[in-house]
Amino acid sequence: MNFGLLNLSDRITSLSFYPDGSQIAVGTFNGKIHVYDFMANTARYNHNFNCRNRVGKNSLGKKVTSIIFINKRNAIISTCDSCVRLISMNDGKNLSKYKGNVNENGMIRADVDFSNDIILTGSENGFCYTWKILAEDKKYLKNYNYESFKPFEKDI
Repeated sequence: MNFGLLNLSDRITSLSFYPDGSQIAVGTFNGKIHVYDFMANTARYNHNFNCRNRVGKNSLGKKVTSIIFINKRNAIISTCDSCVRLISMNDGKNLSKYKGNVNENGMIRADVDFSNDIILTGSENGFCYTWKILAEDKKYLKNYNYESFKPFEKDI
């Protein structure tokens, strides 16, 4: 299978089929998402976008650790800059950013519940974090409103 426009420095760190199986999303070590059309066991390049912060130490992009589709258009993307993002896969637009967890080195991946309402992820600090997925029609970009718990601790 030919993945075309990937550079040798773009190590693949995550892959996911679109819900209908017509496309593949490929996450890389440097924070890029490449989208390929997938037909008859052949992948053809469609588009790519950066999954990164606009400014600061993570503006060059960090490792994409997971891509979880919540519908045909949008996906939850986990990266090693301690952010979980709701991204429009059509154009790479950041719809919401969820912060609070720590993920700087690991391959920690977020997941969503069956109704696509709650994001859950682990953290390098030993806690689990949850966020409510914000409605697309709201103008929130950053969501620091999370709940956390430490698994494996006994109640006293």
